[in-house]
Amino acid sequence: MRSMYEPGFDYDAYVRELVATGRYDDEGDVIRTALRLLHDEETIRTQRLAELEALIEPSIAEFEAGKGIPIEQVRADLDERVEAARRRRDAAE
Repeated sequence: MRSMYEPGFDYDAYVRELVATGRYDDEGDVIRTALRLLHDEETIRTQRLAELEALIEPSIAEFEAGKGIPIEQVRADLDERVEAARRRRDAAE
């Protein structure tokens, strides 16, 4: 089953330009290539999201088990690191 898609004015001109270079045989070739790239990008995004979730999951489990660090402590530690970095930067100037 064939479908007709209108990419819009800006993309339509770009597609014609790509075909004119000779790199692509026709507009369908450009669209197929674009969809293939989009599919690859979405596949990579899905894989990366799954990897990130796998990395985060143990931390969530620890937090739910009561092993988390209070946000006040995290903020204090971060403030100390930022201040130390400022002192190093100021000393280097």
